[in-house]
Amino acid sequence: LAATFQYFFYRQKRKKQQIELALREELAEAHRLRQLDEMKTRFFTNISHELRTPLTLIISPLQQVLEKLKQTNLQTDLQLAWQNSKKLLRMVNEVLDLAKLESDTPPTKHSDIQMVPFLRRLFLSFQSAADFKKIRLEYQMDLPDDFLLQSDPSKLEKILNNLISNALKFTPKNGLVKMTAQSGPKSLVISVSDSGPGIHPDDLPHIFDRFFQSKRRENRLPEGTGIGLAIARQYAQLLKGQLNADSEWGKGSRFTLTLPAKQPSTRPRTTATATPPPPPHPTPRQAAGVANTRWSRPRLLIVEDNADMALYLQNALSKNYDCTTAPDGEAALQLLNQSRFDLITSDVMMPNMDGFTFRQKVSQHPAWRKIPFILLTARTLESDKLRGFRLGVDDYITKPFSLPEVEARIHNLLSNKALREAFDRDYPPPPANSGADEILLKNAEKLVLNKMDDPQFSVETMAKDLGFSPRHLSRTLGRLTGLSPVKFILEMRLQRARRLMENGQFKSVTEVRYEIGIESASYFTKKFKERFGKSPKACLEERNVKM
Repeated sequence: LAATFQYFFYRQKRKKQQIELALREELAEAHRLRQLDEMKTRFFTNISHELRTPLTLIISPLQQVLEKLKQTNLQTDLQLAWQNSKKLLRMVNEVLDLAKLESDTPPTKHSDIQMVPFLRRLFLSFQSAADFKKIRLEYQMDLPDDFLLQSDPSKLEKILNNLISNALKFTPKNGLVKMTAQSGPKSLVISVSDSGPGIHPDDLPHIFDRFFQSKRRENRLPEGTGIGLAIARQYAQLLKGQLNADSEWGKGSRFTLTLPAKQPSTRPRTTATATPPPPPHPTPRQAAGVANTRWSRPRLLIVEDNADMALYLQNALSKNYDCTTAPDGEAALQLLNQSRFDLITSDVMMPNMDGFTFRQKVSQHPAWRKIPFILLTARTLESDKLRGFRLGVDDYITKPFSLPEVEARIHNLLSNKALREAFDRDYPPPPANSGADEILLKNAEKLVLNKMDDPQFSVETMAKDLGFSPRHLSRTLGRLTGLSPVKFILEMRLQRARRLMENGQFKSVTEVRYEIGIESASYFTKKFKERFGKSPKACLEERNVKM
C-alpha cells in the first residue's frame, strides 16, 4: 500500500512538474513574442520617420519648382529632390532586401573590383555629412594599387554604406570616423571605427539582430530602422565573409568586415593615410554664420540633424529671415548663449539632445522662454504632440510639409511676438502678476472652448463672463498673447479645427466648420489658409493619405 501511495505521489508530482515546465515555456514564448512585436512596432515607427524626411525634401522642392517654371535657375531644387528620391529608393530597397533575405537567399553578382578607388570614392561620399557635423574623416589603405577583389560590388557597397553612416550618426561634434583596409594572404580586412559613445555591453550581443534598438536612451540611434546591421551581416555571409563588432563603452566602436581574397599582387603597395581636404565652399552652418550679420530682419534658429533638410530650410527661409542652423539641441543652446534669436524651429529625433529636452532647457531660461518655438518633425504620434504642447511648444508641423505651410506658421508666430512686445511697451504689466495672468488665460480658453460651437459668441459676451470690460480684456490679452479678443477666439477655433481634421474625427470640412461655430465657408477657408499655409480640404486629404 505504501509503495502504491508513493508511486501515485511521484506520478502526480511529475505531472505537476511537467505542467509547471510547460507553463514556464508558454510564458517564455509569450514574452518572446511580445518582445518581437515591440521590436516590429519600433521598426515600423522608425521606418515611417525615416521615409518622411526625404519625402519632404522631394515634395517641397518640386512644389517650388512648379511655382518657378517661368524662371531658369531650377537646378538647386531639382538636384535636392533627385538626391532625396534616391535616398528614399535606398530605404525602400532596404525593406525589400529584408523581405528577400527572410524568404530566400538572394543571388550574388561577382565581378572584379578595384578596391583602392572603390573604397576612396565610397568613403569620401560622406564628406558633406561629416562637414555638417564637424566630424573628421580619415582613411588608411595598406593595399597594392591594383588590388582586385572578386565580389558583388552592390552588396559590398551596401555593407560599407551602413557601417559609415552609423558611425557618423553616433559620433559627436569634433569626433573622428576612420576607415582602414589591409590585405592578408587570403583575405581583405576593412574596418570602420568611430569616437562615439560606444555600445553598451548589454547591447553588443544583439546589435546584429533584426529590429534591435537599444533600450538605453544614451545608446540609441537618433534615427534608424534596426535592420541595417542585420542586413549587412547577412550580406557579408553571402559574400563568404564575416562582419564583427567590438566596442569599449564610452570610447567608441569598430566594425570589421573580413572577405576572402586571392593572393595580392606583387606590385608595390601604396600605404596612404589621408584626411580629406576641407570643402571649397562653406558648410551650411558657416554660411549661416556669415549671413547672420544683418540684424534688421527676424533671426531664425533652425535645429535639424539632417544636413539636407537644414540646408533646404536655410535656403528657402533666407529670403525673409536671417537663418542659423544647429545639428542638435546641445549646439543650439551654445548658439542661444552667444546670440539673440526671434524664433526657433526644431526636429524631435536628434543625437546628443533631442527636441523635447532642448525645449525644456529653453523654457527654463528667463531670456529664452518667450521665443516662439516650432517642432518640425517626422514623428506623427498624438502623444508626441501633446508632450510638445505641454512643454510650451507654440506650433507642431509634421513631415512631409510644404514650404508655404512653414512660412505661414512662422509669419503668424512672429507677428504675435511683435504685438506682445508692443503691448508690453505701451501697457507695462503690474509687478508679480504672473499667477493672475495664467488664471485669466485658462479661464479665457475654457470659456471659448465651451462656447465654440455658438456662432453668436462675441467679445462683449466673453468680457462680461470673465468680469472685464472689453477694453481691459483687449489690453490684457494683447499683452499676454499678442492677440486681440477677436483674434484670440479665431485662433482657438482654427486650432480646434486643425486638431479635429488631423485626428480624423470628421469626414468633411463642413462638419468641422459647424463644430467650431463658423458659418461662412469662404471666411473659414481664407482664415485657415492664412494661419496654417494650406486649405482645410488639403489638411483633410493629408490626413487620409497618412492613414
